[in-house]
Amino acid sequence: MFDELEEYLSHTTSPERASILMEAARLLFDAGVRAHESDIERVLRMADQFTTDDNIFDLFSLLTNYSERTIASFGLIISDEIHLGCQNHILSGLLTFENYGDPDFLLGILQKEEDIETKVSDLLDAVTPLNWANFAPYIDHVSDALLLRIEEVATENLPVEEERKDLSPFRDRLKRHTDKNGEGKAVELIRQGVTLGSAIETFLEEAEATLGDLEAQPDALAKELVGLALASGLPDNELRVMVSELVEDFARDINIVTKANDAAIKYLLNAIEVKS
Repeated sequence: MFDELEEYLSHTTSPERASILMEAARLLFDAGVRAHESDIERVLRMADQFTTDDNIFDLFSLLTNYSERTIASFGLIISDEIHLGCQNHILSGLLTFENYGDPDFLLGILQKEEDIETKVSDLLDAVTPLNWANFAPYIDHVSDALLLRIEEVATENLPVEEERKDLSPFRDRLKRHTDKNGEGKAVELIRQGVTLGSAIETFLEEAEATLGDLEAQPDALAKELVGLALASGLPDNELRVMVSELVEDFARDINIVTKANDAAIKYLLNAIEVKS
């Protein structure tokens, strides 16, 4: 079904709208929903009998309805005004909580003295690329069961007590980097389940393809390498040497190495808190 849908959309609508529809269909599948597949197949099977605009409208309508119901099944009721692209982020976030790589941060949000709608907005802010303001106006109701479930899975994902360490320095320095420069591969990997504070090798293994694509882009390469190093368990005093070595590993030639090293130093200076 996914291949047929992607093929149809590639010839009938913009890449942006096609991406939203494909993402919605795949997220529903990941959430365990299957009923939407037969409805999509019906639209595609009868596509020649209707205009392209009608077919695209039908696809958006049915996927929006399925998405709203699926989000509601988690205990989150959202406004009818929220568009499918934002719904995708919400559903993706709800699916991310199970394996999020910084469970202690989620528990910190849950322990705040805030109302339940603010808490869920803060939680979605953490696990999606959107920020708090994108969610807050559209949340109509949050069940206590949703927050209890998030607390349960986050607690289960904590390391055993004797292996637990304070991850706030790594979290804080990565946040300083992303606040100034935008989210990168490190944040994406944490949302995919890589634990904040893991060995740098763990982050590099998961990011290898992305870094390879940046071998001729010194600034972008430096930004990603610094982000990965900041998210790792490397102490501050080892970051500069490690990033310099990584630049040499991933940059295409000596000119790129020089430019990427210069950029990396600036990114590190902005992210590492200077202690008096």
